[in-house]
Amino acid sequence: MTFRLLFVIMLSCLAPQMTRASEVTIVVSETVGLARNNFPAGIAFNWETPIKRNSPLKLLYDGERVPAQFVAAEEGESVRRFEVDFRVSLKPYESKELEVQLDTTPEDSAALTGFLLKRTEAGLKLTNVPHLAWELAPHLSGILNSFKFGEFEFWDAAESSLALQLSNGKQLKITGHPKGDLRVLKEGPWVTKVNYSLNAVDLGVSNVHNNVTMSFDVSRSWVQVDWQVYDPGREVKSMVAPMKLQLAKPTSDNPILFDFGTTTHIYSRLRAGQVAELRGNWF
Repeated sequence: MTFRLLFVIMLSCLAPQMTRASEVTIVVSETVGLARNNFPAGIAFNWETPIKRNSPLKLLYDGERVPAQFVAAEEGESVRRFEVDFRVSLKPYESKELEVQLDTTPEDSAALTGFLLKRTEAGLKLTNVPHLAWELAPHLSGILNSFKFGEFEFWDAAESSLALQLSNGKQLKITGHPKGDLRVLKEGPWVTKVNYSLNAVDLGVSNVHNNVTMSFDVSRSWVQVDWQVYDPGREVKSMVAPMKLQLAKPTSDNPILFDFGTTTHIYSRLRAGQVAELRGNWF
């Protein structure tokens, strides 16, 4: 049995198809009935034959260039697998077809700017100048160690974590474990992705493996958290994700606007004395 919890739902990108040796076709679809304006999308694809990992590539829609970040998705100087991240605007349930081609005029492409990633002994610091900054501890303590908008700190790392509720009643905290391994999967100006994994031996259970992937997109302040739990022995009853934000107190004139980060409950607001609860079940 494999559990999977995804805090933010994205668009659907169908498997790319190679139309000819110098082109890959990507189909992007809006799947939940919402209008998406300049929305982040991304997918991995394979080139038909290996090319240099720094080969210039371009993304086109109706023959027009679409700004995009390309990153080689495998080791080696000659690779086939790449990842592309871009923006797309879609009407509800609309689909668009885009093409990836070798770029014969890379000098015409504007340089992408955005994220700055800094590695220190304290962990990782990701900055989207001038306003946003995220910090991650080496063992993912508190999920995020810090999240700032300018000088304002919104995240309470001491009361935020990922944990497993076991069938025997015990609760195991996943984030912040000294054996947890945090590494950078993708580093780019538009999209940066990190991974945190923890195996069964370190958790003290027989055969439960955790894999947490966090994706940061330069056009958004939220973080996409994809948490997968491999549990063939059915030792896990539920996945628990307590998180605490430090927000200004709401008033009758100035309620708090919030988003649960799901597709079925989009935005709500809270006035003083109000609470909101989101419940979900496994399909």
